[in-house]
Amino acid sequence: MVSWPTPGRLKDENRPSSFTALAKLIKQSLSGFETLQSLIVAMTITIQIQSRTRVQPTCPPDLSQSVLLSILDATHLTTGTAATILFYDAVERDIAHPPTPAALQTSLARALDAYPQWCGSLHRQPGRPGRLMLTFGGPAAPGVAFIVAHADCPLTQHLPTNRESVWDVSDFPEAKLLPDTPLSLTDLSDASLPNLAIQITTFSDGGLAVALRIAHPLADAHCLAGFALHWAATLNPPQNEPPQPTFDPQQLDRHATRIPTDNTTTTTLPIHRYDPWISSEGCPLRGRWTQPPPEFGSLPLDPPGEPIPWHQWDPTAPVTQTVLHFTSHELQNLWAEVDTEELTHHDTLLAHLWSCVTRARRPSFPIQDPSEEDPEDIIYLTYALGLRKRLTPPLSPSFLGSPTISAAIPSSTGTVCSPETNLSTLASHIRATVSQFTPTRIATYLHDKIHEECPHRYWPGFMGRRHLMVTSWVGTRLYEVDFGMGRPRYVKGVMPQLDGMVLVMEGSPRMPVKKMTHWMRYGVDVMVCLDADVMGRLLQDPVLWRFRDTTAGVI
Repeated sequence: MVSWPTPGRLKDENRPSSFTALAKLIKQSLSGFETLQSLIVAMTITIQIQSRTRVQPTCPPDLSQSVLLSILDATHLTTGTAATILFYDAVERDIAHPPTPAALQTSLARALDAYPQWCGSLHRQPGRPGRLMLTFGGPAAPGVAFIVAHADCPLTQHLPTNRESVWDVSDFPEAKLLPDTPLSLTDLSDASLPNLAIQITTFSDGGLAVALRIAHPLADAHCLAGFALHWAATLNPPQNEPPQPTFDPQQLDRHATRIPTDNTTTTTLPIHRYDPWISSEGCPLRGRWTQPPPEFGSLPLDPPGEPIPWHQWDPTAPVTQTVLHFTSHELQNLWAEVDTEELTHHDTLLAHLWSCVTRARRPSFPIQDPSEEDPEDIIYLTYALGLRKRLTPPLSPSFLGSPTISAAIPSSTGTVCSPETNLSTLASHIRATVSQFTPTRIATYLHDKIHEECPHRYWPGFMGRRHLMVTSWVGTRLYEVDFGMGRPRYVKGVMPQLDGMVLVMEGSPRMPVKKMTHWMRYGVDVMVCLDADVMGRLLQDPVLWRFRDTTAGVI
């Protein structure tokens, strides 16, 4: 999931390192009321920091070594950080063995034996600033930042007792629960900054929050979850040990080959290339960031991409972040409506969400309102795709890094909103676009990216009324992370509160289970960020919940 570096630690404060960092600065500069409001909300929980330390592996490498990261890791320099918070209810000590912060720190060091790379220093490749390298091992490695904190309130004060269909998390105090340690992305020239920071927060009722935040070039959500499973296994060994991580960035780059095709076959993938270097016009924030950075001044420039459509996004509009829970029964009914085995439950859920959000964004449809865009204007569902299984041969499931790209799925407002466009048609369109990401086309894409001077120059998506950016954490197994207190009561993905951001993941199991079953067994939680007015209309739309069985309980 994406986040942002701390703006105050940026080497050039006029040059945000990601579009989400830019968004945060814009909202702060243009909306003083919202900034004040967020400060008031943050004060609803008081956190006392008890200790800060750096943790190294128990058996760190003796010698320092530097490794070039993959081309896709380099593209995620502008993505920011991947972060999550796992919440655990208090347990009776005679039933379970809740870990102490000291035990968590000791076990973390053991877990890092398999991840010594993450304890190193992230920096640009000398002579080629568009690529990233990782230097690890030896006595100078910065290690992992480890923070222990205590909250003066019970965990139950911030998590709902019962599962609800709608949970407004706009004011959730995640900023206080996430580690505030600046990470390597805030200044790639500072070798002392860590790549991974962890905060352990205990609550007055015995509850526990474990928050992890890592530089996105080193790990996507799948990778971060694998680490959490490894860490938990050092304290509470599971029946099946998680697989050992694979650190071989060049394994991905070896897939980068341009394969000749005939004239009837296109190799172009549907991916946005929004280009901040050519997008100063209409930008709501002044600064040097729309110009090439100094480190690229003497290098040839890559071809320009697409101008950023600033006019499609109002950064001053209030945004609401809400978790929508769809039961397993709803998802089964949703999938049954498409009546084809070629589409997945995931395809149909995305189609349903896209249709409902688009309708909420354009409430006058089918009547043409002069204040709204033409119904034939193109809108996008931007969907993050993992590549571990999409390459030939595939990468290991435990492959370290961020092997992901984002598909830009186009349609029109009229098509997505139209009652004549049934769910099956829209889901099939999503599936057809995703199916274009074949091993051959991905290999060609990687080949072209490797030959770019600045692979992270182009943004793969945007915010605002014509965009929905979807990330799926389905299959990450985060609800299996057990430090000795049982499964998490709730896992919160961390993403910026920007209009159009969506995160999909499994619902929390409401009973002890030995292993996870089908990913929708306990329903699905969809975290959605939308303009506040749009969110209001979405939640009032009866079509959003039309697959619900009102006679059944929430599962």
